[in-house]
Amino acid sequence: MSTRKPESAVSDSATSAMDAPAKLERGLSWRMLLSELGVAGPNCPSCGHGFEKMPQRKRACPKCSAILYSRKRAFDGAKSLLTETQARDDEAQGSLRSFVQNGGVPEPEVEALLILLHGQLGRVPTAHDVVAEILMRQAATHAEAWNWGLYRNARFNLAEALVHQGRREDALNLFLEVLLLDLNGPRNMGTKDPEIVRRFPPFDPSTAFLAPGAIGRAVDVMADLRLSTDEVEKRFISLDGSTEPLRGLPRSAVDAWRDLKRVFANVQR
Repeated sequence: MSTRKPESAVSDSATSAMDAPAKLERGLSWRMLLSELGVAGPNCPSCGHGFEKMPQRKRACPKCSAILYSRKRAFDGAKSLLTETQARDDEAQGSLRSFVQNGGVPEPEVEALLILLHGQLGRVPTAHDVVAEILMRQAATHAEAWNWGLYRNARFNLAEALVHQGRREDALNLFLEVLLLDLNGPRNMGTKDPEIVRRFPPFDPSTAFLAPGAIGRAVDVMADLRLSTDEVEKRFISLDGSTEPLRGLPRSAVDAWRDLKRVFANVQR
């Protein structure tokens, strides 16, 4: 099973952070992509309505009906109220901060990526762009090492990142890919040694497990897109051989769909 790096996940239609700068110069920090989103206090960021006390969870503004999210924002950790768009941007900024500070992605590597993406996009990349590209690269690295369980996880995380960008069509395709991998029982090989691969194949359907989280997220996006079961089936079947890691799987998408269709039907009841 050969591998190739998937196409870039960045998109000009990706949601931009409110205060993204217009110019990027070599040597500037990834922190410039973090912005002071929302309102750090009990006021609606959409209409300014004041609450008696800080809301502690998602709710609608009683004045303008905007859906508000209450969370500690990535920029400075301040408890803030955010609109839905701001919440998506904050999620991406938090992921970027986590990658650098906790996720083992060296800061110089991230900042080199900023320069690269700036050249590719012709604009300053957003946190969404950077997070998606990091996940794409992680997936490619795992595929090259034949660590298919880790590859599967990176693709799932990329799907979540695309949901936060509002790219639900692309996200659903990735969630379905993850479910196809799950139904084939992906293994972390760490080697392409023929003897080891013969004894321990990279995919073993007898160990297949459909993660409830992946099923739930796929169903959520299917509902958002208002897709019928037949439309989802066509998408799923089209995955066969669509990328290198999906070629030569023990269970084809046609075969795996029979199981997945029953699971979706049970969840959607």
